[in-house]
Amino acid sequence: MTHTMDDPFASFGKLDSYEIFGGDGHWHAAAAHDPLGAKGTKYDTGLVYPINLRTHAHPPRAPAAHS
Repeated sequence: MTHTMDDPFASFGKLDSYEIFGGDGHWHAAAAHDPLGAKGTKYDTGLVYPINLRTHAHPPRAPAAHS
């Protein structure tokens, strides 16, 4: 099913050359059973959910890197 929406930012001409995204994300601490990395460290898991605010499409996601 394809769903299209009007661009809610169309009336703001100064925004025409910009992509507009929103997002949400969160981190989970490493679990006790998670394997250790090469340096003996456990890594948290991060999730990020972006959305294109012009079209409400969700762009493809890549795994988030925790820094």
